[in-house]
Amino acid sequence: MGSNKNGIKSKEDSEAAKKLAELIEKKGLQDAFKDLGMPEDIIGKLKEKLSTISEEQKQLNQQFIIAAYHGNITEIQRLLNAGADVNAKDEDGYTALMWASWNGHKSIVELLLKVPNIDVNARDKDGMTALMWASWNGRKEIVDLLLNSPNIDVNAKDKNGYTALMWAAANGRKEVVELLLKSPNIDVNAMDNYGWTALMWAASNGHREIVEMLLKFPEIDINAKDNEDKTAEQRAHESGHEEIAEMIKKMSQ
Repeated sequence: MGSNKNGIKSKEDSEAAKKLAELIEKKGLQDAFKDLGMPEDIIGKLKEKLSTISEEQKQLNQQFIIAAYHGNITEIQRLLNAGADVNAKDEDGYTALMWASWNGHKSIVELLLKVPNIDVNARDKDGMTALMWASWNGRKEIVDLLLNSPNIDVNAKDKNGYTALMWAAANGRKEVVELLLKSPNIDVNAMDNYGWTALMWAASNGHREIVEMLLKFPEIDINAKDNEDKTAEQRAHESGHEEIAEMIKKMSQ
């Protein structure tokens, strides 16, 4: 195995390096190669070479994530061909898919979703997924693409228990909420770590149109109570959104 004419490792080189790294991670470098009957001096040379390959892969992945952040699809394709890990994460746990989703780079999201081993439900250090980031930022087209991905977990929760629906409802992303509610497996009554539902978030933040949308959803639990034994109606009232509180009250009667 060698380098191509441009000095970039081939995809086969990168895959072989990954497999070798997995073996060493499992058994340890010394034991792995000793089991293969390799002399100590050869093991030392391989260790040095592997360290170089690992650093090159790390740099490749870093360039890949930066390209996704900036929306450079040409660079994304080049780096994928060079062996970049589609699921690589930066120091905060963000993947290329997360950055592209947050920033609304539709063409890049489309490309990434076509990569066979893409993890659409990968989480950052706070438990956030690409769907949550797109929902929070109101990226309707991105949310639509992600929802059509076969393995998407529409009800995934972050470390605070927030779902994509909660993020959209809390931030007034009406069109995103509409899309999420069309998802067959959506749990409209999911609760976060504080017992709040999407309805409570929308009501408390004064997003009337989203509250109306949620109230029309067949499975909505209007009278659900949070950890402080309060309902969406009460949360709306506390926040000064009397019209919303009254609307919820009428629906609950």
